[in-house]
Amino acid sequence: MKILPTPAAVLAFMFGMLGGLGFAPWNLAPLMIGSLAVLLYLFERLTAAGGGRARAFRLAWSWGFGNFLVGQFWIAKAFEFQANMPPVLGWVAVVALSAIMALYPGVSAAVAVRFRRDPLARTLAFAGVWMLSEWLRGYLFSGFGWNPLGVVALPLGDLAQVAALIGTLGVSGLLVLTACGAANIARGRWRLGGLLSAPAILGMVLGGLSLQPMVETTTRIDIIQANIGQDEKYGPDALQRAIRRYALLTPPPGNGPRLLIWPEAAIPDLLDERALLRQDLGRALLGPNDLLIVGALKGIRGSRGTIEAAYNSLYILAPD
Repeated sequence: MKILPTPAAVLAFMFGMLGGLGFAPWNLAPLMIGSLAVLLYLFERLTAAGGGRARAFRLAWSWGFGNFLVGQFWIAKAFEFQANMPPVLGWVAVVALSAIMALYPGVSAAVAVRFRRDPLARTLAFAGVWMLSEWLRGYLFSGFGWNPLGVVALPLGDLAQVAALIGTLGVSGLLVLTACGAANIARGRWRLGGLLSAPAILGMVLGGLSLQPMVETTTRIDIIQANIGQDEKYGPDALQRAIRRYALLTPPPGNGPRLLIWPEAAIPDLLDERALLRQDLGRALLGPNDLLIVGALKGIRGSRGTIEAAYNSLYILAPD
């Protein structure tokens, strides 16, 4: 068994890192599509040369490792705000998590390579397992569904809008097919390449024709960030202090409708079980046509009424 990476795996790793620039804050979507097309071109060459599942897995894992390293760099920054942890552990976490997340593209390639004699079946298998794996990583090992491929379509206008019809995972599948189409065209399979690219083109047309166009809103939007540190977020009276701080920063309602936004985990409590708190927030902060979007916790209770799990959740509150 080879331990050292092959030249193809090294190339896949480098293009995987380049493709990571397709995600925020860079939002260079064409780089992601081109990067994935290079991976699939290398995958097709490997398949034609008789490469097996292990080599296919290693190739796609290398690409995924580089891609997640760039897409998840922010985790290292988050560790700088953990008072009891050395910042260097943040980069250890980035590398370890990227190595784990890269297993999912690796599995996609390992499954697809079994369809050695049929390039169309191989492509459909790769795209199908890719979408399934993106769904699974939102649930397995407590779930980390960060940066599904489909989110790179956000700057692409109509293609992003089609997510309203087929979801983010569906858009991920369209982008994989498009990259597969480019890879097959590079291999001289023009008809198959055009066929695989057609769904994304159709998606852009549907997104432009069947959905309402994006327009600038006239609704007032107030976004509040109280910048409460992790060391202040929990403990005695933390809930009351947080709500007081956000409330003081919140402008009063006006004559027209307003969307008031407090951030993720702004309320460190089970908001769905605090009816009086919800009523107080609605009466104190919202006008008759206002809505408050706020992050809080949701507890999952077992048969005995004890909390067995909790979700980081989003709530929308009306004045009532």
